Amino acid sequence: ESVVLMSGQDTQWSSGGQWRLHTGQAIGMLGGAVKAGEGDAGMQLIAAQGIIDAQAQGDTLRLQARDEVSVISANAHVDWAAAKSIRLSTADGANITIEGGNITIQCPGKITVFAGKKSFIGPTRAPYVMPPLPSSTCKSCILSAMQQGAAGVLR
Repeated sequence: ESVVLMSGQDTQWSSGGQWRLHTGQAIGMLGGAVKAGEGDAGMQLIAAQGIIDAQAQGDTLRLQARDEVSVISANAHVDWAAAKSIRLSTADGANITIEGGNITIQCPGKITVFAGKKSFIGPTRAPYVMPPLPSSTCKSCILSAMQQGAAGVLR
């Protein structure tokens, strides 16, 4: 009913083709519990080619860190999009909220703008098309994907 794999030192899994992991319930991964690894890494997720696609198709996706979080695009842009609102906040009470075609800026201190030129022109609209996600879990789709060794569930 269970499989436990352990090693006193390093363990590495390699594949000449695809390597997939499927489960009917949850997957938990813990890195750096005793000490950080090479290059001070606790856990790394690297795709040498192609995209990394992380989805929470049925609930919330959280990204949290005790220290800083960096989002960097070395060669292109960073898109932030939401169906309802985007809020950027600090613990000291300053925030920027983008919601329903409005931008609200709040802060307990001062707002400072540095610009060679300032323009405030009339309204415009640039809608963002949200990607479709399933509205329910398709158990037969998951079982079929597991049997076929697919990385994701297609409907």
